[in-house]
Amino acid sequence: MALSETGTHDDAQTTTGDGRTYDGRRRSNARNLVTGPDGNLDARTDLANHSPNGLEWGYGGSGPAQLALALLADCYADAVALDHYQQFKSDVIAGLDGDEWALDAATVENYLDAEQVEASTPSTEITGPHDEVIDGEATGATFYRCEGCGLESLGEDLQYNGCSRCE
Repeated sequence: MALSETGTHDDAQTTTGDGRTYDGRRRSNARNLVTGPDGNLDARTDLANHSPNGLEWGYGGSGPAQLALALLADCYADAVALDHYQQFKSDVIAGLDGDEWALDAATVENYLDAEQVEASTPSTEITGPHDEVIDGEATGATFYRCEGCGLESLGEDLQYNGCSRCE
């Protein structure tokens, strides 16, 4: 793992990789700032909201869990991130010490191997059409179901476009 911890944000550097980093900085008067290769990191509270106080690091609590989820969701599908962020928190985020840090983006991107990603990726196989039945009576409508997450749609768009929840 390429990891560098420094005293000031300006001289934070990673030791390997292509220079793309995630950088964290504690701020006393605002939420901690974490940036990534594409700008400010989205905390992804839409997936799970562990920390109303924002992103944190250096221990095993709720703020570090939110950071771990945000980092993995930045590099992997949401379902994959949700399956692995708690372990990532223990393995990587809890070890980030100090008020500022830099983490090589490759550390996050290569944290999971292909088998772990595959095992956590829901199938987007769409089955259907099925006859919709309510209270034992056929309604005449048909629906399609994603076998990965169970999303059902009365429209054929699910059949042709895959499942937006699984992608």
